[in-house]
Parts: sequence; structure tokens; C-alpha cells
Amino acid sequence: MKRMYIFLGRRDKKGLKIVTFLNVETEVLATRLGSPKILDLSVQWQSELEKLIHNHRMEWEPWVIGAQSYQEFKQKAQKIGFSNIPLAPNPMMGFEKMLIDGTTAKIDKLPNQKTMLRKKID
Repeated sequence: MKRMYIFLGRRDKKGLKIVTFLNVETEVLATRLGSPKILDLSVQWQSELEKLIHNHRMEWEPWVIGAQSYQEFKQKAQKIGFSNIPLAPNPMMGFEKMLIDGTTAKIDKLPNQKTMLRKKID
């Protein structure tokens, strides 16, 4: 099972904050997250996530990246231009209970980037 890292990236890409990570069943490419509603989380987690994104909206924007490990996440984030990535994954929100329960995020509704070519980051 893969993990999807939800993080806040600075708009100038000079830093990021890990919000949380969730289990997913398929590959998740690096994508900006428009609204957390598309992940079909429980109402409690969704409202908490929306509040966090709203409080940081001036300098930070939400992103998602799929990765097996935190090292892989760091490499993928660097490839899309982020710097000053934290050394350890200290999430702002604790979804550990969801990970233990095996809850998975639904990524069917994630927006697909419309570009002529799309580079897969591995």
C-alpha cells in the first residue's frame, strides 16, 4: 500500500510543511489540492484539514504526492522545485488512528493536470 502525503508548499517553493499522510491504493502524481472535499474523508478530518488550509492560505497552498517512504517523498518534492524540506516527517495533523484502522483516501476525484506532456516523477 502506498501513502499519499498532503502538504502545504510555499507559493515561492522555498519550503513546505507536512500536513498528514494517508493510505492510498494507486499511484498519486504531484498535484495541487483544490479542496479537501474530493478526498472523501470523514467530516471531522475534512473540517480540520479545511481549517488548517484556510489559516495558511496567504503564503501556502495544498499539494499531494504519492510515495512509499518519506525519503521518496523528499526526492519527488525536490524534483518539482521545493527546497527546505523538513528532515523528519512531523505532520501538523495526526491521522495515525486512520492509518492504523486502514482507512484509505479516495483519489478518484483528484484533478488531472492538463499539459501537453507530463513527466512522471520516480
